[in-house]
Amino acid sequence: MSIKGLKRIVLPTVLLMLLLPVSAGAENNIKVGVFPFAVHADKKMDYLQEKIPLMVIDHLKKEGAEAFYIDDPSVTLDTDAGKLKKAGIKYGADYLVYGSIFSAGGRLSIDTRMIGVYEDKVADTFYSEAKGLENLLGASKELAKKLSSKIFRKKIILSVEVQGNKRIESDAILRTIETRVQDIVNSDLLSSDLSRIYKMGYFEDVRVVQEKLDTGVKIIFKVEEKPSVRKILFEKNHVYEDEKLREAIHTSTGSILNIFKIKEDVKRIEQLYKTKNYHNCEISYKVKPLKHNQADIVFQI
Repeated sequence: MSIKGLKRIVLPTVLLMLLLPVSAGAENNIKVGVFPFAVHADKKMDYLQEKIPLMVIDHLKKEGAEAFYIDDPSVTLDTDAGKLKKAGIKYGADYLVYGSIFSAGGRLSIDTRMIGVYEDKVADTFYSEAKGLENLLGASKELAKKLSSKIFRKKIILSVEVQGNKRIESDAILRTIETRVQDIVNSDLLSSDLSRIYKMGYFEDVRVVQEKLDTGVKIIFKVEEKPSVRKILFEKNHVYEDEKLREAIHTSTGSILNIFKIKEDVKRIEQLYKTKNYHNCEISYKVKPLKHNQADIVFQI
């Protein structure tokens, strides 16, 4: 039974990794040069012209880009595209990022441009906002994800849903996984999430699919729940009353069949028998499938 369960985990995981797009790190090394950002605020905030680009660079690297800082404050939102592309060639960049930071009423808005050095088109525009300096890290991370999505031709995750569950709440499943809205699709992470859901012990099958949307993708985890327990039976139990054993185990009628929990119950029954000096007892179990997605659990003593 454990081998069958292992096959169910490994096979879908392998298929998932074959079908989903590869992660950003598997792409060709894409070099992104980031210029200082112009700061339109009090002079005490001038340090942001370097701090914001460095934060963006750090997040771009985590997304798989080869990002670096270009110390050339002459580049602004008004810089001519031709001049920018010449600078990109000079610094060996595939993309250039530049922008401005505005402060008003305790809010910081980051207006950003990105231009492809070898692309015949105008710069793309990105925008992010932070409520106070304490939220700059989150704003820069959001900005870097938007840039990465464009660079790697990938889509940002706009929604994560669970389908097919009837007894287990979607929130419980979503708390188990690490894929989040606004992340860039990452096949390695989705593969790990697939295993995490299996390890909950409640599902016979789990699949993950991507649904394309206009501005991103929806990630859907499709699950097939294991049957519910109709009866708990005991074979060759001559030492205890059946009810005594039922009180000792954690599997209960009406619950979802959980193999991990049943295996723990086997150990509990063994311990009860050992207290009666039956040290050579052997406990096993079998699952008897029934109609209407139910099953009986039989502990064999």
